[in-house]
Amino acid sequence: MKPLVLVSLMLIAAANVVDPHYYPSDVSFWASDHLKAMHEPSLFHPEQPTQGEEYRFLCLRTFHKPIAIRIWSEADGAQMRVVRLSGAGGYEPGHIESDMTSHVSPEDWKRFRDFIAKAQFWRLPTKDPNEELGTDGSQWILEGRATGKYHVVDHWSPTGGAYVECCRFLVSLAKLQIPKDEFY
Repeated sequence: MKPLVLVSLMLIAAANVVDPHYYPSDVSFWASDHLKAMHEPSLFHPEQPTQGEEYRFLCLRTFHKPIAIRIWSEADGAQMRVVRLSGAGGYEPGHIESDMTSHVSPEDWKRFRDFIAKAQFWRLPTKDPNEELGTDGSQWILEGRATGKYHVVDHWSPTGGAYVECCRFLVSLAKLQIPKDEFY
């Protein structure tokens, strides 16, 4: 094969591999595949830095549809994007099944930030050192970006505490109707 043709093929292949580096290396690459399918931006390596705060909860339940709730605040107020895929969290992502963006009231933004503070989000370790991974369950990833800082917390099937309360508040704020036996 001629060198020019080989270089051209390599450039085409590289252009088709999109890897925006959604997370630090200690967070599952599997989660990145779901965010790519959701057309979600990277908070870890943002294309355009903002002056506000931004958080995202990604819930990958093994046998149920993946959901992401991103909430952010800028000078003109707070907003929230809720995306659900057609696939399953433990398998292929599927396609976007539901995608809604809405305004968040100043009161709800404050309540969410109170949950972030109560959970001590910015101090939580990325992984719980006492956590045991399983084959069936759910991966709860909450990440945030504010004032030039980035942090991510990745827990497997969490059961209680302020971190869980924070994530559950986002689900209620998003008005997602998830049956109790499907929210694990």
